[in-house]
Amino acid sequence: MKKKYSANSPDELVPVARELIRLLKPWSCDNTASSGNSANNLEADSALSPTLIFLSGPLGAGKTKFVQTFVQEAARFCGSHRSWGAGDTAEIKIADVSSPTFALQQQYRLPGNQLIHHFDLYRVESEDEVENVGLWDVLGSRQGVVFVEWPEKLPGFTDPIGFAAPGWFILLVRFEVLDRGVREIKIQTP
Repeated sequence: MKKKYSANSPDELVPVARELIRLLKPWSCDNTASSGNSANNLEADSALSPTLIFLSGPLGAGKTKFVQTFVQEAARFCGSHRSWGAGDTAEIKIADVSSPTFALQQQYRLPGNQLIHHFDLYRVESEDEVENVGLWDVLGSRQGVVFVEWPEKLPGFTDPIGFAAPGWFILLVRFEVLDRGVREIKIQTP
């Protein structure tokens, strides 16, 4: 699967984030089974599939902004009974989602107890640092959605196709900055 999007502003990341949420079926905002589908044709009958999303691109390309938008839209989706409406409000605001560049890892709990982990490996310089960040523990749990910025810093990482993460659905999201600040976002599965 390969998809390509363009974004001229941060607001234009919302449809991209929503498309990614649709892709991550089955989606559940709680730990109980539910029958029926939402208005957006997202099934709500089991937990969110464990998904590992590698974010690649230059500094300032929009990787963290994309995670902020995804977390906000996922919270809005879960907080509004599994649909997006004009008047919906999210329990998590974009201001609540910060770059983990200095902390290296952030965790967000959505309504219904779903987890989103966000790792930023930009400052990581050794295998020991990767070990200390807790990424391997999170991957061992096989729960939630995990975003990894700067996956090139992972030991032995050359391509998401060869990355061993048993039990995880893997996506690569590449960001490029084009003329006049337009961002091109490519989402693909290995």
